[in-house]
Amino acid sequence: MAPLPSGVWRIVAALGIPVGFTGDEAMATVTFGSGFSLYMIALTLVAEGLGLLTLGLVQGWGEVFPRWLPLLGGRRVPTAVAVVPAGLGAAVLTAFGVLGALGWNAPDAMGHPDAPDGIAYWIMTACYLPLVAWGPLLAVVTGHYWLRRHRVHRTRRVHRARRMHRARRMHRSHRVRRARRSGRPLSWSGHGHRHTRRHSPLAPVRRSRAGAPRTSEAH
Repeated sequence: MAPLPSGVWRIVAALGIPVGFTGDEAMATVTFGSGFSLYMIALTLVAEGLGLLTLGLVQGWGEVFPRWLPLLGGRRVPTAVAVVPAGLGAAVLTAFGVLGALGWNAPDAMGHPDAPDGIAYWIMTACYLPLVAWGPLLAVVTGHYWLRRHRVHRTRRVHRARRMHRARRMHRSHRVRRARRSGRPLSWSGHGHRHTRRHSPLAPVRRSRAGAPRTSEAH
């Protein structure tokens, strides 16, 4: 919403409606359809388009590409694809907003004799004032977007790790039950060690038979 008031003001000026400029200023002699008029309309459309893209940082289509997009529809938006351009845009807009506010009444700007004065001055100032807040607001929204996506990724990793751990435990329990039913040795590796467990009921008999000859030889 920050670029909307200034966009409306430029469209009014591009239509040839007087906005307070006098003398030989381009804004004073602009006519609809001229090169300068088309430039102001194009600048307004670009600014409003960038403002609409900012909504993606707080809407669902900023996290998942709309399904009507070819090749990308339904896929997740990489965090960097949204955060990096938005962060750079916030820095540039903040710099332009600060410089514009500091030089608003400079002799070659609104302090010029041919610049608007009176009610026209205050209308133009009120329309361009929200642009000063555009950069900082975009920075805040971008930071919130990054934190939200970071939490989602971290939660997804935790859930994936829990599912894998649960699956390993179920697989190991299944192997134990199957080995006990079959009476075969159970072997698995874990934490760098190799374990072998014998569940055959013949194992103690074999040990006692192996010990009997040694006892008889001793006698």
